[in-house]
Formats: sequence, structure tokens, C-alpha cells
Amino acid sequence: MDRTLLCEQEYTRQARRERGLLRRYIAKMTGLSRAQVTRLLARYMATGQVRVKSGRRHRFPQRYTRADIELLAKVDEAHEGLSGPATRRILQREFHLYGKPEFERLARDLERTLLQPAPPCPLSPTTQELPEDAANDDTDRRAPSA
Repeated sequence: MDRTLLCEQEYTRQARRERGLLRRYIAKMTGLSRAQVTRLLARYMATGQVRVKSGRRHRFPQRYTRADIELLAKVDEAHEGLSGPATRRILQREFHLYGKPEFERLARDLERTLLQPAPPCPLSPTTQELPEDAANDDTDRRAPSA
């Protein structure tokens, strides 16, 4: 979307109905969503410029290299999908016992991270224990005696 269209059509001076028509036209011609067009038009109204924000989303640092992932998949396939702790032990053995350097990163990283047990989840403070006889207390469910 460029500024010339908005300037030529005098977007800021148009009535509400015409602005809606221009919004739909811009969305149709650019392929932008209604929300994206609204944000761009709001920026145009505030600054007089139409510019799509360019930026990168946050990405967590990559812990394992592509070679590490391929090696882990190869080991997992060779051992027919063992559990995490068993796979970790195999990788450690390959590096520490047999001295294979390609297993060093995985052996060291997985010693710390792979499938460590989750911390126990405390019961919610609103959880209350029922009295022992509560399970057998059917007095509220019975029909009144005649």
C-alpha cells in the first residue's frame, strides 16, 4: 500500500462510508487482513507515512546443531525409539566409553536437560479434603419420606 493512493483519495477528509470503501479496496489489492490495514491506516493518520513495520520476532537461541539433531534421530532409529533416559545413557556411553567425538555435545547437554523429572506440582490452596463420611452421605439425594 502506498501513500499516493491515500493522498489522491484524500483519505483523511472522506466520510466514514467512503473510508470503509477505501479500506476494503486496500485490503483486496494488497492481500492484507482487515486488522493489518487498520493498523497501517492508523499509522498513516498519526504520522502521515505508510510503512510496514519490519522487524524480527524473538527467537530462542538454538541449542542443538543440525548435525546433533540428525545424530540423535539416527541413534533413536537404530534403537527403535527407546525412552529418553535410555537414549541419554547410550549417548553418554558413546562419548565417555568409546570416545566418539561426534557425541560430545549431545552427551554433555543431555546430561543436564533431557527428560529430567518435572518438579512436583503442589496441590492448589483451594483443594480441601472431604470428611470420611461424605462419600456415604446420601441424605440430600433421597426423596422425602412420606
